[in-house]
Order: sequence, then C-alpha cells, then structure tokens
Amino acid sequence: MKIWILTSETPHHWAGGIARYVDNFARAAGREGNAVTVISRGDEAGVREVSEGYRLVEFVHRYEASRHPISDIEPDEHPGWPFNNMCYFAALSYQYVWEVERLLKEEGPPDIIECQDYAALGYFLLQKKLTDKSFLGDTPVVVHLHTPDFAVQQFNQYPRYKLPDYWIGRMERAAIWMADALLSPSHFIAREIQNFVEGDLPKVTTIPYPWPELQQATEAGAGQRNLLVCPGRIELRKGVEPLLAACEKLWLEGASFTMEMVGGDVHTPLKGGSLTTFLKKKYAHRIEAGNLVFTGALPHADCVQKMSQAAAIVIPSLWENFPNTCIEAMSLGKVVVASEQGGQAEMVGPDGSCGLTFSHHEEGSLEKALLKALAMDGPEREAMGHAAAERIESLCSLSSVLPARLQHFQEVIESYRPKATYPFVNEALRESSAAPTLPEDPLISVVIPYYNLGKYLQECIDSVYASEGSRFEVVIVNDGSNDPQSLEALEMIRQGDYAGLRILDIPNGGLANARNVGAEAASGELVAFVDADDRVGPRFLARATAVMQRYSNVHLVYSWVRFFDGGLGIWHSWSFDLPYLLCHNQLVPIAMVRRDTFLKHGRNKSHIIYGLEDLEGWISLAEAGCGGVAIPEPLVQYRIRGDSMFKAIEPDKKLYLYDLISAEHPDLYARYGLELFNLQNANGPAFGWDQPTMFRAPQERLLGQLEKLSQLEQQNKVLLEAEAWYRKTFAGEIEALEKEQSGE
Repeated sequence: MKIWILTSETPHHWAGGIARYVDNFARAAGREGNAVTVISRGDEAGVREVSEGYRLVEFVHRYEASRHPISDIEPDEHPGWPFNNMCYFAALSYQYVWEVERLLKEEGPPDIIECQDYAALGYFLLQKKLTDKSFLGDTPVVVHLHTPDFAVQQFNQYPRYKLPDYWIGRMERAAIWMADALLSPSHFIAREIQNFVEGDLPKVTTIPYPWPELQQATEAGAGQRNLLVCPGRIELRKGVEPLLAACEKLWLEGASFTMEMVGGDVHTPLKGGSLTTFLKKKYAHRIEAGNLVFTGALPHADCVQKMSQAAAIVIPSLWENFPNTCIEAMSLGKVVVASEQGGQAEMVGPDGSCGLTFSHHEEGSLEKALLKALAMDGPEREAMGHAAAERIESLCSLSSVLPARLQHFQEVIESYRPKATYPFVNEALRESSAAPTLPEDPLISVVIPYYNLGKYLQECIDSVYASEGSRFEVVIVNDGSNDPQSLEALEMIRQGDYAGLRILDIPNGGLANARNVGAEAASGELVAFVDADDRVGPRFLARATAVMQRYSNVHLVYSWVRFFDGGLGIWHSWSFDLPYLLCHNQLVPIAMVRRDTFLKHGRNKSHIIYGLEDLEGWISLAEAGCGGVAIPEPLVQYRIRGDSMFKAIEPDKKLYLYDLISAEHPDLYARYGLELFNLQNANGPAFGWDQPTMFRAPQERLLGQLEKLSQLEQQNKVLLEAEAWYRKTFAGEIEALEKEQSGE
C-alpha cells in the first residue's frame, strides 16, 4: 500500500503525541512492505530514508521569507507566499497542497492520505480535492482526530473568538466534515468532538496508537513510595492547576509526598505568559519545602527514567486524547492515576485493577485517588503495575494495532465514493434539499450590469469570450447609462461580432435591479454575475460549472480574487460559513449561481442602496439552505478603483447597511446571537474584519502602532544624543562649516 501522511510535527524536531504516533506507525507499516511517505514542515527541505519502506519529505515553511519588504509585485510572486497573505497555520495548510502536487507530478497518486485535524492541516488539500476533479482523483483522505485547536483553546482558557484563531477552528471543523474517513485513537475524542460541530458526525473508527517500545517494560519497579510524577506539558488543558490544588489540600492535611512536574512550558496569556512561572510563584512555599519540583522538559530517555522512579504517574488532563505518557507509564509497570476526561481512562480500564481513575466533575475524587496511590504497599503497586503492562500490551502492541490500521485503510480505499453533496460546516447547508440536476453541458448566462463604465467594458467582454470549455451567452444590462463615452463603448459592443450577446436597455434603477433584470432575462440554467469593470479568467466558468454539477446541494460557486489596476493582492473567498457570513462578506460579486435559486431566494434588494446588496443576497441564500462554495484559486480579477461604489462606503454607511441587512433576517441573527456577540466583542465592528486569517483586532493594531511609535521615539532620542555629542566634540569645525555654508 502506498501511504502518505501529512503532519506538522516529526520526532526529531518536536516530540509531541502526533509526531511519535506518525513515526511509530510509519516504521511499522514500512517493515510490513508498505511504502510510507511522511510529509512535514522542517528546518531544512529534503528527502531522507528513515527506515525500511519509510521516507520523510520535509519542507521549510515560508514564514521568514514573508518578511521581505517587497510591495510592488503580486502576492503569489513574493518569496513569502502564501504566508504574506494568511496567518501562519492557514498558510501552512496551503503549502501542503504544493508539496502534495509536487509529489503527484513526480510519482503519481498514493492509495490513501492521512492528515491530522489540528491547525487545519488538511483544509486546503480537501477543499482543492472537492473543487478540482483532476487533483488526487479517487485517492481518499483520512483525517486523524487528535487534538483540534477549537477544543484545546477552550480548556486552555484562550480567547477563542479572536481572529485568526477562531477561523482556524472553523477550518478544522470544515476539514473534519470534508474528510473521506475519520480515525481516532480514543472513544473519548470521538465523542467529545461531536459537541463542537453541527449535526451528527460520520462514523469515526477508533484504533489505539501503536507502541513499539512495549517490550521494554520488563519490570514493574516499585519506585520511591512518596514520589508522584506528572509527565506532560505545563498546560491548563493538562489539568496541572486542579492537580496542584488537590496536592496543596493534602499537604495542608499532613500528607507527605513529593509531586514532580516533568514537561515544557506553554504560553498562557491569562496567567501572564508562562504558566510554569505563575505556578512557581503561587506554590513557592511548596517548592522551598521540597514538596513540589518543576523539572522542565527532558529528553525522552530521561523522562522515562523519571517515571520509572515514581510510586505512581499522574495524568490529570481536563481534555485529552490518547497520551503517549500513559502508554509509557503502563508499559513500565507503573500505577497510573488518570482523569476520566480523556483516552487515558480507556487505557487504564473501568474495573480499577490496572490503574486508578478520578473525575474532575466529582469534588474530592482526585484527592482520594492520590491518597489511594500513596497508600499502596510494594506488592500492591507491583500487582497493579503488572496488570497495567499486560493491558496496555493488549491495546497498543504492534501485533494488534498495525493489522487493524492497515485493514482500516484498505476498507476506506475499497469503499471510497466521491461525495455527492458538499460537506458544509453548517448542518442546514449540508442537509439542504437537492437542486434540480443540471444537464451535461448547461448554458451559462453571463450577466453584466452596466452603468457608465465604458472605459472598462471591452476588457470585461474580452475576458468572458476567452473562457474555455463552456457554453455561454452574455446579457449586458445597460442601467440607463448617460455618459457619452460609455454609450459609445456600448454601441461598439452592440455592433461587434459576439455570438450569444444581448444588450438590455433599461431606465436607471441601480445595481441591484440590474442584476435581477439580467437574471430574469437569462436563458441559461446558470447565471454568472460579472461587474462591467472586472474580469474573469479563462477557466472560471468551466471550473465553477463542474463544482455545481458535482454537488446537488451547491447553489453558488466563486473563487479567490486577484486585485488589479489600482491595487495588488489576492483576496481569499471562503465557502459559506455561519455565522461569519452574517458579519462579513465571504465573496465578491463575481460568482455563478443557479438561476432558479437566485430568482427564488437571492434577488438583490433595491432598498440596500449604498452597497452590500450582494451580501444580503448571499445571506438570503444561506437562510434558505442554499450553500456557496469557494474554489481556492484566484480565477477572477476584481478592479480596484478609487471612485468605485464599494470604496465610497463610509463606516456610517456600512453600519446603516448592516442594520438593514440584519432587519431582513432577524431569526437567523437571533439563532447565532451568542456567537455573534463574542465574535464582535473580540474583534470589533464586523465591517472591518476583511480577511479572517489576517485580521488583528483594533486594540491590537493600536498597541502595535504605539509600540512602533515608542521605538521611533527611542531612535529619535538616540539621534538627538548623538547630535549633541558631535556638536560638543567638534564645535569649532561645525561653526566654521556653518559660516562657510552661509557665505560669511
């Protein structure tokens, strides 16, 4: 089997859980005759053979290159693309598409691809697969449910509604729904992720992590009777705060034991930055008394040595998947005290013979478990440790896990079928009723609203007629143009030799009315709206049509946008996602829509008079259960004009327009009221968000500007001090030079 695994971590750089799992599985699967390729970010780009049948392909994320001060070229020509147009993890997700495309060209597709869920690593890979039949073909993509940020942020007390972090969470959810199959090492995670998504998840196959080092667990050492070790990052999600609170309670009651915390630090804003520093300060008296020790991060072998010395290992996580530390502790024959809030409880088992469990939801439960572990005598600890080693062997040994993993892959490959409906994040869009089936070669009506834009019309028309592989007509709606140059340009088009072109002359009624008139007059099953000053690329109509034909629940298709004329840049469109669409437009009005859908649900409303009439129409489609899909490539071009209608929308006008839009959809805004409140509380007025992966809240931008100002003031102070020194040191020379320059 030819297997590709996408991961953000590899063991020789990061020793995280996903890294160790990937390495263990790849080595074992390679030995069994499979060809495993692990694709990961790294410090240096290159390919190396790790072991039999297992190679590592690394690339360097373009983070540093994004800082190049180049402003006069297109974003995708910049050495830092795509990071210069997205946040770190969104750009990383997009870069994986490049790496996969390069390998596809070199050696063809694999049998199956697996990628992690967190950081939305597979988002753009899956989005491209769903919108481009030529990419990956019938290769299924499995998303491995590990530790998505949308859950971790909550348990780490992060402000999870702040952009761009909030949007990475939406991308993670989207990737889960877009996956061809879902895999999880624990039943806990499979259940818990259900609480963070809309609707019932598809089947999640649960297979534990493989652990090749189990054979090293030959002794169930008793360890130091009064030493407890907690291995893992010093992170709120890992339960370190309630653990130390429980320990403090026991110490105050006279218990005598040492708790050793072994793990690296995690930045925790609500605790002032370093959680370790915060805890050291809070429990300084216990550190001084020798009750509490912070060891910090250790090499793997040293960490195992520390665990082997303990009477018991504590895994106190508030939310956890299937921690390697618990596998290692049990394989070492140690007593494990594990919370029920994670896969560690599944490892220990329900009957108490292979370890001790407690619940964070039961007061005193953690203290009782710690006291029970400390009260065990040597024979009791050895008996429980021996049972723990046997249980983890039965769960995680390669001999049981590897065949199950490979069989799961084979079943996914054999049962693979392309999706017939698009897997939107929102249940209402995902489950909406199917639209009528489109003919094999549908007619596309390109509707061009036109009002006094004669300077640009020919360019727009030429771009449409350069479209490849599509059957189309063009309907120009002349909305009462009165500019002589524009009327002359229109007449030249009217007299030209353009197949399938019609011009409708109507009294001036505004952009919204012109779009509606064009859709009513259209002959095609599909309508593509293109403003008269914009352009479409040669592949847009065909690509959008293919997506529309592929999914019965897709009513609107659009793409990323390239700015031109008065500005450079690429603007990222996103598939419909509520409630974000209620706050800010996710597409420009160069889009293809089913004609019947638009006339029934998406007509532009003429009283939305200053702009954003297209946004209101898209929201109307979403409320009716009609989803829109973005092709993640810049296939259309949006002209930046200083005198454009959009540029003229001042903040007060935008506030007024959002007032009008929300009044049109009170039930929809009420349904998402809680999330809308938190989003706007975290990010400021929604009309200023623009791009969810590059957004910084106004207060953060202000702090950044103040920091720059402070730096400039400091630089100015240094320059003034230098000037004073030079004037004092070279007073005579400066005086003579000044007299010479003044002509004295």
